[in-house]
Amino acid sequence: MKRDLTLQIFSGGFEGQSASFEQVRDKLEAALPLIPASRVIMGWSVHPEVYQKTARYLSDRGIEFYLWLPVFSETGLTETCAPIVGHTGKAAQSYHLSEGENFTFYCPHHPQNVRAALNVFRRHFASHGFDGVFLDKIRYPSFVNGLDGGLSCFCPHCLDTYEREGLDIDALKKRIRRLAAVDTPFGATAYQDSVYTFGDELWTQFFALKSRLVFDSLGVICAELRNMGYRIGMDVFAPFISAFVGQDIPKLSALCDFVKPMMYRATHAPAGLPFELEALLRETGVSKDGRHAFSALLGLDPESDPFDPAFAARDLDALVRSCACSVYAGLEFNRKPGIAEVDPAYIRETLSAYSGSAGFVFSWDLLDAPMENIRAVGEWICSD
Repeated sequence: MKRDLTLQIFSGGFEGQSASFEQVRDKLEAALPLIPASRVIMGWSVHPEVYQKTARYLSDRGIEFYLWLPVFSETGLTETCAPIVGHTGKAAQSYHLSEGENFTFYCPHHPQNVRAALNVFRRHFASHGFDGVFLDKIRYPSFVNGLDGGLSCFCPHCLDTYEREGLDIDALKKRIRRLAAVDTPFGATAYQDSVYTFGDELWTQFFALKSRLVFDSLGVICAELRNMGYRIGMDVFAPFISAFVGQDIPKLSALCDFVKPMMYRATHAPAGLPFELEALLRETGVSKDGRHAFSALLGLDPESDPFDPAFAARDLDALVRSCACSVYAGLEFNRKPGIAEVDPAYIRETLSAYSGSAGFVFSWDLLDAPMENIRAVGEWICSD
């Protein structure tokens, strides 16, 4: 079966050094004979030479080139941004993963932050030969950023919007203070086709409003990028987590050419399925019995390590059925000790589990992918 294949490259953060074109070229020369990619995503250092040379290299080979652009995180390093505010009135905490990526989030609803993302693109990237833009960090923080991050935003701009939309802010804050009294996160009673049912309508209203506000902001950004002639991809969470960070993925799919759900089964860092699930359960104070109840509600084997492939496959397949654009499963094939212990056996198992996807994005950094993992991808593709 022919699938659409994408390679993803982290060139460095907004501050500090960038990967060199020679590093990028040499790794592409090693990978492309094994993984016939139709697209390369790279970002987000602000050093132009690596993009300009890579753009020519890929154009000569008929391969699309997308900029990897963080939208509501990291941008505060180059622009003045309005912060995320939690229910306690404090700014949400950051999560430092590696040099160049701090997971400091800014309010996705604030017009200042929409302008900031577009300003970053125009100032640093618009003239480097990209065919498209791959939008990342298009969400509220998850519970990796603490309870105040996961249940944001309560900045003045958001509070005004909540009041206009009829969201009872005082009642919401009371619910937050009583979270540990419910058996599952937010009293979820069902999960079907990537949609939660909550016993309390206030949670339904809150999460739906967050998703709508993210959609509205991205509508502005995508319209600007379309007017400039760019194709658009989106980095999104796995469906069972996306509802809590303001991502209605089927709705967002109408704005872009493809979505890449980050189905990272072996990653113990932001977007990793086991990592995000643990943060959700920990920060919402779910008891041991509640954890078992939530696993049963999802149909998830909590003992599976790496994260349950059967559940992840079902979650992905439900998304494929509901999206208006192509869905390319994102899986890690780099190796980071203590964070992503990825080997060929894991890659084969995960590719097979995600075979319902129209394509794959090999993430999140080709430069850190060992050749045995690259060969494992190539061998699976040849046998598919």
